[in-house]
Amino acid sequence: GTTSSRGKAGLRRIAALLRPDDRLRLLTIDTYVNQIFPMLPAVSRPAIAHLTANGLSSVHDAIAASLIRPVEPNRRHVIIAVTAGIDSISALGARTVRDIAQRSGATLHIGRLDIDAARSLAAFQCAEMGWCYPTSRFWIPFQDHDPGTLREAARLTGGDLHEPGVFADANPVAIFKQVFDDFRSSYVLRYMPKGGARAGWHELTVRVPAAPSYLIHARKGYAAGISDPP
Repeated sequence: GTTSSRGKAGLRRIAALLRPDDRLRLLTIDTYVNQIFPMLPAVSRPAIAHLTANGLSSVHDAIAASLIRPVEPNRRHVIIAVTAGIDSISALGARTVRDIAQRSGATLHIGRLDIDAARSLAAFQCAEMGWCYPTSRFWIPFQDHDPGTLREAARLTGGDLHEPGVFADANPVAIFKQVFDDFRSSYVLRYMPKGGARAGWHELTVRVPAAPSYLIHARKGYAAGISDPP
């Protein structure tokens, strides 16, 4: 269906949470992963003109599509996926998403909603944003529910999976604001390997010796070059 004026106002509120030099891209989790608008400056206040949905959920494919986008070296890139975490039609499994996340330059945060919160979010989207799903689903191939692997995928990037109940308000604006606030309070650590890094994957551990009890979210390593085939 088409978005309402209140739905466009909701998008403007999300865009307004960003800084003038930030950019915003919107994908939908549906049978097919749809890019509603590409990466655009937040100050352009991008709006949705039309959106169709049939109720099936390609959670894994949508997160993977977000993770494989190249990240500019001089910019930080955060992905916020708002979902109940139940996949019903993706071509990719949760373990593949985890493997892609390990090599991605983005930081992944997943706001996982419980079933009641997901229904509340769907009602909010339909009433406020014009995103209305069918009232009945005649064909659901499967329901893949693997929050543990999705949590691992997010933490490999320095992000996290946020369980139901973390967000006081289960609407997109509130969830985006919480993740943005957390992301902006993090530090950027840059490093250069000595002597040249061997091709392949290299594990990293970040510690704060003066505060060993701190809970640290950081990337778990980096990939250097591509090994030649044997």
